[in-house]
Amino acid sequence: MLRLMLFFVISIFSISLCANNIDIVGLSKKDINLNANNTINKKSLKAIPKKQVSLLKVNLSNDFKKHLNSKLKFINKSHNNQFIKTNKGLKSPIPAQIDLGMNEVPVLDQGIHGSCVTFALTAALNAALFQDDYISQLCLLQLGTYLEQNSNFHSGWQGEYTRNVLTKLKYFGAIRKIDEATGCGSLTSYPLFKEHTGAITLEEYNQKSENIFANHNVKIKKIIDIDENNVDDLSLTEETLLENIKLELTNGNRIVLGVLMVSEIDQIANAHSRAFYDSWVLNNKISEQIIKNNIDIVKGAHEMVVIGYDDNAEAIDSYGKRHKGLLKVRNSWSDLAGDKGDYYISYDYLLAFILDAYSVYKKI
Repeated sequence: MLRLMLFFVISIFSISLCANNIDIVGLSKKDINLNANNTINKKSLKAIPKKQVSLLKVNLSNDFKKHLNSKLKFINKSHNNQFIKTNKGLKSPIPAQIDLGMNEVPVLDQGIHGSCVTFALTAALNAALFQDDYISQLCLLQLGTYLEQNSNFHSGWQGEYTRNVLTKLKYFGAIRKIDEATGCGSLTSYPLFKEHTGAITLEEYNQKSENIFANHNVKIKKIIDIDENNVDDLSLTEETLLENIKLELTNGNRIVLGVLMVSEIDQIANAHSRAFYDSWVLNNKISEQIIKNNIDIVKGAHEMVVIGYDDNAEAIDSYGKRHKGLLKVRNSWSDLAGDKGDYYISYDYLLAFILDAYSVYKKI
């Protein structure tokens, strides 16, 4: 039965690997500044400790590059406030600010690995379950290694498409983090600063795993996945994207979000809101470079969890310009990164560089 299921899932993954717009081709190692005191202090930048993180290195299709170019030309003519939707015509008003938090789920740390999708999904699921750190990222990734060895897709350690990690969770379930001690492959704890070794077989995984969707009545709904859309169909979807994300958050649903990491400076993030370099904003320098087809400023891709928004919040870029209207996202770079583990994304940056968005919630 397990072999039949494996064959079925492998066939699904094989279809998913036929990427339309985005292709994961490895990792991009970057250093970030840690905010030990979580305050903005430009003068002491050299003294701030650093941490190495991994972004997903991606290739963009020519059609998607053209779409990105056109989108930036449009957004470049508009001010951020254009993207702060009014409540007109809606059955229920959208408040100007929402902060769902993470239901006491701690800030996670993916270490040196490119496992952001696995960490973002499990963090959002844990929050929906009201469980602090329930699902084992290690065991899910070690299962991915086994599946990678027996088929042709990513393990998750060096990046993976969100829909594929969801497929693994749907068909093979999840192992509780407290059960890591009995071993997942050759490891009993997540290797923050070392390379991973070993794998857990499907049979071993099945003995320990549970169906979190059936057992806990948790649901996941796709809002957008750039790689599953034809470029010609994206514009219509993106017009209502911010409004849909706000509605999901207003309804108490967190969102797993993938975005391109784009910065015109040496830092991964390019603006300040609550802490030093804790925000991504779209400024004229970025728009100009993308419009000139300088894709070198795309540093990679990354997955996080959207936990709120604020129409009146501001981030200040390196040129002193204020960007109004921010999403609040939970990252997986430890609680010493960003604003105690959280980061911020301006509304226009979201619309320019979104890759995917999936709503995670518990059905009542």
